[in-house]
Order: sequence, then C-alpha cells, then structure tokens
Amino acid sequence: MASYQRIPTSAQQADEQDERDTLSLQNPLTQSSIDEFNRPPPALWKRIAVLAAIILLGWGAVKLGQWGEKKRNPEIIYATRYSDEFRYRPAESPVITEYLKDGRIRLRGAHPAGVGVPPNKMPLRPEQKAYQEQKKREEIKERAKKKLEDEKLRKKQRSKAARAKSKAKAGKKNVDGSKEL
Repeated sequence: MASYQRIPTSAQQADEQDERDTLSLQNPLTQSSIDEFNRPPPALWKRIAVLAAIILLGWGAVKLGQWGEKKRNPEIIYATRYSDEFRYRPAESPVITEYLKDGRIRLRGAHPAGVGVPPNKMPLRPEQKAYQEQKKREEIKERAKKKLEDEKLRKKQRSKAARAKSKAKAGKKNVDGSKEL
C-alpha cells in the first residue's frame, strides 16, 4: 500500500520535499535497505536445488508413512459371549481384549455398544469354514447315494410289477388250473 504524501502547495514546499528525498537517498542506512529490496534473484541451480529438496522431503514423508502402515489392523476373532469372571452377569460383562502372538485380537465378554453377536452370525475361523464345507460335501454325497439307491429300488419294483403284469397278460389261470384265452 502506498504511503500518504502531501502535495506541495508552494515552490518552497516543493524544494524542501526534494531536499528531503535526496537526503534520504544519500543516507547509508536508507541506501542499504533499498539495496536489500533490489537484490538479484538467486542462481538457477539454487532454485532447482530447493525445489528438489522439497520434493525429496515430501517423498520421504510419504514413504515413512507407508512404512509405518505395514502393520495392518489385526484380525479380530470372537470368543464366547460371556467371560469366566462375569458368567452370570452378561449385561455388566466388560469387553476383554486379548492380543494373540500371531497378531490377531480375541474379543471376549460383552461386545461394544452392548450389541452381542448372535452365535449364528459370529465370524468363523478358517478351520471351522473348512469343516463346514467338508460336512456339506459329505451330506450332499449321502443324499446322492440315497437318491441313487431309491431309484434302483424303484426300478426293481417297476420291473417286478411289469413282469407280473406281463405274466398276468400272458394268460390268466382259471380256478381249475386251465388257461383262459
């Protein structure tokens, strides 16, 4: 912002103002402050070096942030709803957090926000998932075997019924033992 300057109203005031301007420019303190504001810009290599240093520091900060992030959030496994200490008071059971050696976290007791996880909605461990899949496969095999056996039994029954029918058609026996035509 420009400073306020009075406009001279007479020739004498104009001479005084010019004299003050020349004195201020000749003053060594004033001259040094003017020189400070009129410095030449730094060399090009210095400007490039400063920009490179800023970029390098930014890259280093990002890498350090990622390095610290390598420890992902541990997998949380759920144990029983009630802890041993508060088995008969589930509403007042605290959340017990155990940090396991393999990096997982086991939560026991009441669940956060008072919302329990129903047993059928609890996350399964990999072993439990594998066991359930194996059990399902075995059940499917058993059902398929039973269905196949039922079909074979039905075929036998149909073939027996068909043979009996064909025998009955071939000739009906009278009460006295002679065949009817």
